[in-house]
This record gives sequence, C-alpha cells and structure tokens, in this order.
Amino acid sequence: MKKFKYLLPFFITLFFLQMSSCDEINSIEVNVPVTKEISASGSNSSITKSESFCLIEASDTYKEYQDKIKKLTFAQAAYRTVSVSDPSLKGDINLTVMDGNGTPLFSLTLPNVSLAAYMKPNSPFVIQLNQNQIQAIDLYLSNFTNQCFKAILTVSNISGGTAPYSMTGAVDILLKADTEV
Repeated sequence: MKKFKYLLPFFITLFFLQMSSCDEINSIEVNVPVTKEISASGSNSSITKSESFCLIEASDTYKEYQDKIKKLTFAQAAYRTVSVSDPSLKGDINLTVMDGNGTPLFSLTLPNVSLAAYMKPNSPFVIQLNQNQIQAIDLYLSNFTNQCFKAILTVSNISGGTAPYSMTGAVDILLKADTEV
C-alpha cells in the first residue's frame, strides 16, 4: 500500500505531462540585440556625428528571424563609450535616436561627465525611457519592414586633454521578437 501511495502522484503527474505535451508550440520569444557605434572627432569644444542603420544590417538575430516575426517590441537601451582619445576628457554627452522618418524616439543627455566613465570595465548607462517613448518605438516597430534608425552623438563643452578630440560611443538596444516556429 505504501508503494501505491508514492506511485499514484507519479502517475498522475505523468498523465498531465503527457496530456499537456500534445499542445503544439507555435511561437517563441527571441531577444534581438541591436548595436550601433558612432565615432565623432574634431578640434572644437563640440563634436558631433550621425549614423543611420537598419535592423537587418545591425542585428544578425533580426536577419535570421525577420520572416517569422509576428511582433517586435522595445525591451531596453543603454549607452556606453567604446574609446576616447584621452581619458581625462569631460563634456556633455547627448545621444538622440530617431526613426527612419526623422522623428525622435528618445534622447539622452549626460551633463559634465568623464567621457571614459561608461567605458569597460565600467558599466554602461542604462537609458530609462518613459511610457510615451516606449509606445512610439513599439508603434514604429509594428510595421515589420526593415526599420531604419538614425543615431546622433554630440559631445559639447569638452574640457581636459588637447585637440583634436575623438571618441566612439555605442547605443545598445534590446528588442523582443515574438516569432513563429
């Protein structure tokens, strides 16, 4: 009788697992990382550079799943410094990301920071977006074509070090894709 007492829950669990395994998995959620590096240089106290990029070129994951994506949504974004000509440089970092039509999706300003502050081994700056910005990104992503973006990096009020100044910054965006299997 004791054996039956332990075997009964096992068989009940096995039965429910068997029944639930008949359900077909139709979709899977995939992380789609997108990274765009932007290099800016110059001799003035303000340097700026803009770069355009499309998802299909900026993310191998997007390229792999593009025909299977049912829904694409924003998950997270971060800024990091990749390189800087002089670690003592300081300034106001401004990063703006726009959709392919030139409509700003989000903008970030880090006032009077060391340009090397967000360089490895330091952590990147996690960009906190409000609900309206997230909705604007999600709306733009909802059309499932090869969405393109424009990123503008400006560093102003540069101090420390000597000209010419140069730096490379990167915006890392994580998207979530609901895909068909």
